[in-house]
Amino acid sequence: MPSLDVSIVIGCPNTCLFCARDRTEAAYPKDAPRIMRREDLTRWCRTLPEGCWVQFAGFAEPFANPECADMLLDRHKEGRPIGLYTTLAGATLDDIETLRPIPFNTLCVHLPDDRGFSVIPASRRPGYREVLAEVYRNPFPNSRFVVHTARIRPDLADIVPVAAQQEMQSLCGYCRLLPPLAPKPRFRCRTSDNQYDRNQLLPNGDVVLCSEDFGLVTPIGNLDRQTWAELNRGPMQLCPVCQFAEEV
Repeated sequence: MPSLDVSIVIGCPNTCLFCARDRTEAAYPKDAPRIMRREDLTRWCRTLPEGCWVQFAGFAEPFANPECADMLLDRHKEGRPIGLYTTLAGATLDDIETLRPIPFNTLCVHLPDDRGFSVIPASRRPGYREVLAEVYRNPFPNSRFVVHTARIRPDLADIVPVAAQQEMQSLCGYCRLLPPLAPKPRFRCRTSDNQYDRNQLLPNGDVVLCSEDFGLVTPIGNLDRQTWAELNRGPMQLCPVCQFAEEV
C-alpha cells in the first residue's frame, strides 16, 4: 500500500541521541518554510491515489507544528488511512480531544527511557504527564507505546507501567549510535514491496524517497510542481545500506 510520510515541521524539540535531525536541518533549503501550512498539505493530498496512507512521521516531532491536530483531522475527513508517530512533545489535552474521532491505523508514542537515548525535554514540563495519561488510559485504536533499547524512565512508570522495547535503526548510516550496514549488491525494498512508493514530504512540497533519508539526498520531486504519480521513484544511493533492503 502506498503511503506519504509527512514532516510538517523542520527542527525538532527533542534531542534524542540516535537521531540525525541536525543532518536534515543542515540540508533543508535555508529560504524554505520550516512549518508546513495546513492548506498546503490539503492541496498536496488531493493528488494522492485512493487508499494511500498519510503518516505524520519523519524528521521532527509532528506536534511542533501548532496545526498538527487539525491537519490530522483533515486527513480523516478525507477518508485517508492515518498513522501518527509522536513523542507527544507539544501536544495539549485540546489536541487529543480534536483527534478523538480518528480511527488511527497506527499511533505510536515514543517515550523517554531510563538510559537517556530518547531525550524529550517536554516530558519534564507541566502538562506532559496529563497528556500522556489521557492517551494511555483512554487509548486510540491501534496505539502502542515504545522505548528505544531500554525501559521507560522511572518517573513516568506510574502512568505507563510497561512499554515495548524497540531496537534502534541504522537510518541508512545516519544513526549516531550504530555503525552503517554493509551495502547489499542486489536487493529489494521490503517496506514498499519494491515499489518505492512510501515517500517523505517536507514543508516546502519537496519529496524525498523515504523517511530513512535524514540527509535529503534522494529528492524525487515537489508536489507543487508534480502530482504524486509523476514523482521520480526508484532505488537510489542510500538503498543498498538500508535495513529494510532485502538481499536477493
